[in-house]
Amino acid sequence: LHGAWLRQMMREGEDMTLLAHRSSYKTTCLAMAAAALMVLRPEESILVMRKTEQGAAELVRQVRLILQTPVMRELTAGLYGAPVGFRQATAMGLSCECYAAPRGAFQLAGCSVGTAITGRHAERIFTDDIVNLKDRVSPQERARTRSIYMELQNVRGPGGRIVNIGTPWHKDDAISLMPNVRKFDCYSTGLMTRERLEALRGSMSPSLFAANYELRHIAM
Repeated sequence: LHGAWLRQMMREGEDMTLLAHRSSYKTTCLAMAAAALMVLRPEESILVMRKTEQGAAELVRQVRLILQTPVMRELTAGLYGAPVGFRQATAMGLSCECYAAPRGAFQLAGCSVGTAITGRHAERIFTDDIVNLKDRVSPQERARTRSIYMELQNVRGPGGRIVNIGTPWHKDDAISLMPNVRKFDCYSTGLMTRERLEALRGSMSPSLFAANYELRHIAM
């Protein structure tokens, strides 16, 4: 399952949307895909967007740690003759030594839904859980997130691609704008036991369980 997600995130050409239940490791797959693309496609820049700045920084950190693992260092040594290190590394951005683009911007940059993105450009854009509970309860938040998602179309460079991952919260949230949806609910992945699901069902409201694990909308 996760190998298929990685291949879809890295190799396909059209925009895609992966909707999967909580604890399905979709963000881990995104971080793995971004790390691999940084060394396999050094001419491309990547933008990763999450709901909050703290969340974006966590994702950038995860990508950095993946690139520093012994396995990735061995793989990059095979590709480039020596393990690839970082030219730049901050809380919100990374550039590998193999980065081939002439621009001064980060090879991988993180941002939040509240970050000003006008003037930014990237060949690959990953959005990760930019829709959350706030979008379910607040029409204003839904409108804001939808507007930011539409603005990403201007950030994407020619021939670029947007990959979205997340969980739907409202029939009119930003996910309703996202194309090529592939859904994986808690019953289809095989990642959660029946006992675990029943424990989760009993720990939250029916509407929260439906949104987070069954990927469906029901009344609050």
